[in-house]
Amino acid sequence: MKINGKDVEEFFKRHPHAELFKRDNNDYLISYKLDTGVELAFDPRTKNKASVFIGKLPEHLINSPGFGRLTTYTPDKKPSTALKRVSPQLDVLKEKYKIDIQTIEALSKLVEWHRTA
Repeated sequence: MKINGKDVEEFFKRHPHAELFKRDNNDYLISYKLDTGVELAFDPRTKNKASVFIGKLPEHLINSPGFGRLTTYTPDKKPSTALKRVSPQLDVLKEKYKIDIQTIEALSKLVEWHRTA
């Protein structure tokens, strides 16, 4: 079953190793910080899809079931300006990524990889 932004938010609210870090004033993006210090951000307003901003690319997961389109952001291709407001850690990276997530299982794998990488 495909997930949306609210599903991602509910996942993080219940995750024992994630804590709300920052919300944009308009809820364009929300970031959560994992117990390892890694920040992940997402748009909670999406209705028909879900995507997560990440700083490290788990290449072995990218083509796995439950993962969709990957967007790479470089210094000349910037993501949403809201990212700067909710995740200073992601904002300063020269390269960052946004990956579409289609299932809670895929989201769980992504988060666990970021906790142990």
